[in-house]
Amino acid sequence: MLTARQLLSKPGCLAVLLGLGVGLGRGAEVIYPAPAECKPAADFQVWVNGREVFVYESAVAPFVQFSFSGRAEVQVALKPGVTFPAELAYSAWGKTIRPTPFTPPLKELDLRPKRLGLRPVIAGNVITFALDAPANLSVELNRNLSRPLLIFACPLEEHPPRPGDPHVRYFAPGQVYNVGRLALQSNETVYIAGGAVVRGAILADGVADARVLGRGILDGGDDAQVPWALVEMRDARRIQIEGLVILNDRGWTIVPRHSEDLQFQNIKVIAWNNNSDGIDVVGCKRVRIANSFLRNNDDCLAVKAMGAAPDTDVVGLEVRDTVLWNAAAGNALEIGYELRTRSVRDILLRNCDVIHAEGAALSIHNADTATVSNVRCENIWVEDAPKRLLDLAVGFSIYSADCPRQYNRGNPQRAAVPKELRSPRGAWIHLPGDDLQARQQQRGHIEGLRFTNIRVLDTTPASVRQFLGYDAHHGVRDVTIQGLWIGGQQILSAEQGQFFSEFATDIRFLPGP
Repeated sequence: MLTARQLLSKPGCLAVLLGLGVGLGRGAEVIYPAPAECKPAADFQVWVNGREVFVYESAVAPFVQFSFSGRAEVQVALKPGVTFPAELAYSAWGKTIRPTPFTPPLKELDLRPKRLGLRPVIAGNVITFALDAPANLSVELNRNLSRPLLIFACPLEEHPPRPGDPHVRYFAPGQVYNVGRLALQSNETVYIAGGAVVRGAILADGVADARVLGRGILDGGDDAQVPWALVEMRDARRIQIEGLVILNDRGWTIVPRHSEDLQFQNIKVIAWNNNSDGIDVVGCKRVRIANSFLRNNDDCLAVKAMGAAPDTDVVGLEVRDTVLWNAAAGNALEIGYELRTRSVRDILLRNCDVIHAEGAALSIHNADTATVSNVRCENIWVEDAPKRLLDLAVGFSIYSADCPRQYNRGNPQRAAVPKELRSPRGAWIHLPGDDLQARQQQRGHIEGLRFTNIRVLDTTPASVRQFLGYDAHHGVRDVTIQGLWIGGQQILSAEQGQFFSEFATDIRFLPGP
């Protein structure tokens, strides 16, 4: 892509670049017009290279989205003492949660991911910092996680579709659309332009070679009108989802099922309701997720294997340069619990940041028959995960296919498992009178894992760090941890890292590369 200076040297380009906000001392930015019916957040104002950016509202975080190249100077003005409308309160897991307004002075500022090393300048209630590359950020004031500002600074779009292009459904800037459930067609592009808000969901059922692109917003809105996953794929091939903000789902948000060759690029998910997983990869092959941001009240990213397809194996998942915020339930990265297949393998998580995790930062919970193998986690920063860090387990749970209906998670009328039947080491159960041999035949394995350069910034000891097998024949084996740093100290043994181990063999801690 040409730089702004290179473009300025070409005839006829000056007016175009001035429209993008180009100056010789900075980069090019694109600011999107918001629909008139969208109300801006009352407590933040944002400017990029001197141009104001609309701040959208949501129950858990206001957010902005813009695109740029070169350098972006971002300025955030804080408005203290704001009274929030009642509709910003929401219920999750039996609690009513209301945002807390900023109260000066600004004593602490967390600009996450911290890996980026951004250096903000604070002047009263104004924060200023510069970006030299696209980033997805959480701006957190005085440790108030009920009201962060999310900043999605995207790369400039390359060759975006135009209205009237063949095989393109175009949603224009500055408009709100109510679409219900949009059925994606083969060889089609759905383009949601920056500044467009589409209220509804998208289904790709048996289609191939299709795209959903843009810098706009896909909004779940009212669950009575949009009761589906916001993006679902069934038996789909070669699908690309890129650039969108996806928010306000009532359950799993993005659900590819039994599909192949999928790409999720620069996706931002903001979800706050019960069971609001970010991306659930179910029985898929060759899935790539990159440069994304997932904020969820359940698993941010989950890998599962279930359903009636003849082949439910999961093979070839790659997640790169993605920010994960797990709140209230679930885990940041979860492989499990439902792994009702032969093999879940070839999974790579690289250059990712877990900025918050109420559950585990990294977890494999194998509650069924699969062998989970060749999982690699490389260059992972964990900023805030006080409860569970690394949780690898094979076991029997309410999610298991062989769990009796009385307790089975799939039964809406299920009974709660009595406390005396629950394991103190997670969501595992032991039922009285069980046929243990039959249970063993339904258990799987975890093997061949490698964790490299894992940096844990939080010095609070996580209560769960474990390798937990079901029995001597269904356990955890062949795990290499090379370069685990907790609070600046390198961990070179299970004892030093306070890891619990049972039915686990060949666990190795090595110095960092």
